[in-house]
Amino acid sequence: MQDLFISLNNNKLRVSSVDAKSGFKSMQEEITNNVVNDSKIEDPITFSGILQETISKTVRKPKSSLNLNFILEPEDTILRFFTLNKGSSGSQEQIISEIKHDLGEINLDELYFSYQKIAPFLYQFIGVKKNILERYIEISNNIGISIKSIIPWLLVIPKYIQQADPAVFLIKRDDEQVVALSELGGIFFSISQKKEITSKELQNFADNLSLYKKLGPIKKIYSLNYEMLSLSDFDISKISLPVSGLADESTPGMEINILCNYISDTDPSLLNTQINALNLIPLPEVVKKKSILVYVGSTVLGLGLVASLVYFGIIKRNNNQINGELAQAVNQETSVLSTQSEVPESVPSEQKELKREDLRIRIENGTGVSGLAAKTRDLLNDKGYQVVSIDTAEEEREDTLLRFKESTKDFKDMIVKDLTGKIVDVKIEDNLEDSEEYDLLIVIGGNTAL
Repeated sequence: MQDLFISLNNNKLRVSSVDAKSGFKSMQEEITNNVVNDSKIEDPITFSGILQETISKTVRKPKSSLNLNFILEPEDTILRFFTLNKGSSGSQEQIISEIKHDLGEINLDELYFSYQKIAPFLYQFIGVKKNILERYIEISNNIGISIKSIIPWLLVIPKYIQQADPAVFLIKRDDEQVVALSELGGIFFSISQKKEITSKELQNFADNLSLYKKLGPIKKIYSLNYEMLSLSDFDISKISLPVSGLADESTPGMEINILCNYISDTDPSLLNTQINALNLIPLPEVVKKKSILVYVGSTVLGLGLVASLVYFGIIKRNNNQINGELAQAVNQETSVLSTQSEVPESVPSEQKELKREDLRIRIENGTGVSGLAAKTRDLLNDKGYQVVSIDTAEEEREDTLLRFKESTKDFKDMIVKDLTGKIVDVKIEDNLEDSEEYDLLIVIGGNTAL
């Protein structure tokens, strides 16, 4: 399959692809305001036609051999850090309450969102308006090409430069300047502005930003698309593109496409994490409630994980089928709840009370690589689970086995979500003997990012 990377900013449509034979290919189209407003698609039918034509100019391959990867602009993505008090239990209710407080006037019900623990009591939040993600799914179905990812490009930058220390990113994109603050591989503040600011204004801006929620100033700045950048008291490094041998006319304006393409190729497991906004959309599950069909979001199988299961042959459905089911769910008069939304009345009450510390886990290493059972234990202990024992498995395996007792299989959504990004290929069984002293057996397979 060949990946197409598609960005839309300042009414410019950019399509790019990298092929082993023909190399880097790109195409740019200017789109009128009645079809696109900056990065917002106003007329999806017309836009679908323009995109399809642009794709045909970029690559000459059948639709069945292509994947769409849309790139989200900073103004379409809400990225925040939020913390819980040390005395907090970390319950879903406390987390949702803190998110709502931090977001202020932003209505959580209008977002697909998720949060991920990145340090003790510290979480990365990402939210995207539902209509934005649903519009991209609609476009995918209009042109008949499977959608693989929707990537908020700001999250790509710290992953690309492998920067965990506090840093400021200054990035020129068309006539905009994007400023973002990063730490621990996440983004906790960003702003875009149209006009070009002077060096003095930028200095004041960076000084003020570098003190945002910090005990001391941030001194490291990474810049992209700045020929000369002079800011006193800062250590400035340019972000270079991970390609060589491209024609000079190929890259201007395509920098973000190139970076997103590169990071998804070099670390495909990232597409099973928050960096792929498709994972924010719950997979529809039909539930009867007062004779009305309500689509309730699964707490685990976001599109990214479904795509992985399809790839490894566990689910025998193609991406077009998955896209079609999601589009049907979106277009009907239904409720599609975010992964972290409150549990509806139709879900049994016992599911509301699942606590990680109540699940007793045994971990066995089936990879032949020493230390992975201990790493998995530490990962799950940090998330609040109770790991009662670890050992080496009798046989090696490629996929990872999660074997539950029948009485504890309701935990499967919770723990698979907690392992997303670390374990890709998962096999789930619920035939663990009730006589075992643990409730879940995890046998780590070789296909893991631990």
